[in-house]
Amino acid sequence: MKRRTVGDVMTRNWQDPAEVHVRVQEGVVHLTGRVERKSLVPVVVRMTAATEGVVDVVQNLGYDYADTSAAPHPGV
Repeated sequence: MKRRTVGDVMTRNWQDPAEVHVRVQEGVVHLTGRVERKSLVPVVVRMTAATEGVVDVVQNLGYDYADTSAAPHPGV
């Protein structure tokens, strides 16, 4: 399951798998490390959760670039 998670989820999102540590225990995937953009965190979690055999995802992921904002952009 770990290889599938890293291979399918991380590389599909253009994420260097070396930056995220994946630990699987009884179907629970623990993700720690960093992703490039903040917006990738929920994507990686959702795609990991959708992997066959995963019963839960616990994430402690940081990010290098905050590309999301709660405030609307001017003119929007």
